[in-house]
Amino acid sequence: MSDFNTFEKLSQDVKKYIELQIAYYKIDSLEKSAQAGSFIILAVIGVVLAIFFIIFANLFVAILLAYLFGSWVIGFGIFAGLYLLMLFVVLLFSKSLHRFITNRFLAALADTLPKNID
Repeated sequence: MSDFNTFEKLSQDVKKYIELQIAYYKIDSLEKSAQAGSFIILAVIGVVLAIFFIIFANLFVAILLAYLFGSWVIGFGIFAGLYLLMLFVVLLFSKSLHRFITNRFLAALADTLPKNID
């Protein structure tokens, strides 16, 4: 009879352990979801602000060039030409840029994984 009670207690302990592990992983996943959500929200806010900054900085430089050359067409044309040059550079190095961005993204993901997976 003593072996049966020991087995029953062991069975209850294992069930309790499994329930606690499930609760732990639920809380852990909730925390990671909250972190990911806050990161996404901050990233969107940062990107929107950066876009506004870039737009206004570009307008400033184009108007400055237009003022320096005395012509709106020349100022904005030079600025458009610089963007066309940057586009060609990006297209020229697209494979190496793609590889660099992929490697950085994978490295960032690898840093977020737990170090000791049981």
